[in-house]
Amino acid sequence: MSTIAYTVIAETESEASMRAYVAWLIQGHIRDVIQAGALSGTVVRHDHTEGATFTAEARYVFGSREAFQRYEAGPAVALRAEGIALFGPQSEHPMRFRRTLGGVLAALP
Repeated sequence: MSTIAYTVIAETESEASMRAYVAWLIQGHIRDVIQAGALSGTVVRHDHTEGATFTAEARYVFGSREAFQRYEAGPAVALRAEGIALFGPQSEHPMRFRRTLGGVLAALP
């Protein structure tokens, strides 16, 4: 059984929108994804350079591809809908999102 890393990368031109997004992640969304099947979740805010977009990533680790598929087929639907309502193109804090999925090859303490 190989663990799976699921990463959501968010980008925006607005520092206020990025602050709102990171607060939403930390104040409950990460916990919700863990309660829905992830083993862990982390948030990384990328360093900002002048003129660049603000970027953050949320990375979740699932115990197996099957566990991720159960999450994606069930709880992810409502959790993503909430995120789109708060941070979609028509929201007060519009963000762009990319998602990646891959097997964890090594995790060292």
